[in-house]
Amino acid sequence: MTTNKTPAAEWREAGQDDPHGDRYSCEREALALGHLSDDQLANAVFAHNHRELDLAAVMSGEPSSITLLTAAKQRIRWLSRKLVATEQEVEQLHRQIDALKMQLADKQYAFYQRGKTLDSVRQERDQFKRLALQLRDAIDENDDLIPITIYAEHFREPMIQLTDKLRLAGEGGTNE
Repeated sequence: MTTNKTPAAEWREAGQDDPHGDRYSCEREALALGHLSDDQLANAVFAHNHRELDLAAVMSGEPSSITLLTAAKQRIRWLSRKLVATEQEVEQLHRQIDALKMQLADKQYAFYQRGKTLDSVRQERDQFKRLALQLRDAIDENDDLIPITIYAEHFREPMIQLTDKLRLAGEGGTNE
């Protein structure tokens, strides 16, 4: 089965500059009818009679057909750029998470290779906590981009395991 992917912007796929410059590097409110939500704008465009001009409606403040279509065009362009920017942010966060995972794996490997004393286990735990806090902060700053399950899956459970090992090492009297 072949799947075709339609690019959001051919100019972007071709590595060219945005033909609209930074026109869409703004907040939604700066666009035509920017006070409308995406759903409100979509409904207004869909429900509008684009075949006839209702001067009375336009005079009373209702948007005309060209205003609605212009707003829809701008909103699509703006949303497209926001989506690409968000995807790039997510990719960057995944790279940061991968780097933190590698640091964590290196620490865990070193822990098992050297047969840590209780004090060095505590130091490793503190380093691990700092890494976990860095990841949590990255997630907090971008909480709508990264599911919290990543934090739980890759940091909470290993932290519990490390804490259990620290407790067991303390009970066994291996504090050298």
